[in-house]
Amino acid sequence: MLKPFALSSSKSAVFGFTDALREEILKLGKTGVKTTTVCPSFVSTGMVKQIKDKLMKISTPETVGAEVVNSIQCDEEHVYIPRDLHFGLKLQMFFPLKFVRWLKEFGEQGIVPQYDPNA
Repeated sequence: MLKPFALSSSKSAVFGFTDALREEILKLGKTGVKTTTVCPSFVSTGMVKQIKDKLMKISTPETVGAEVVNSIQCDEEHVYIPRDLHFGLKLQMFFPLKFVRWLKEFGEQGIVPQYDPNA
């Protein structure tokens, strides 16, 4: 099972890879090839037992699936689930990292792991 930090790292890698791929497709002049990067927060798939976040709810796989299909049909390059996640991610770029970490701790953001992190 992926640990939470490994999952976050792999999500970040997919985001960067897809952006690089999109750029390469454009430079090669390949029309008709499009990409959509899906950025879900927490999804109730079994990897996440429950979330600690006071502001965000856990999404269902059905909700995420519907958002993905809609985003592909609308030719969106990025889809954030829930949609307001994008605003929060963009907003945190304007604040010092120390403040963002404090805010996450204050909001009790994160997950309750299904394994013992001390084991």
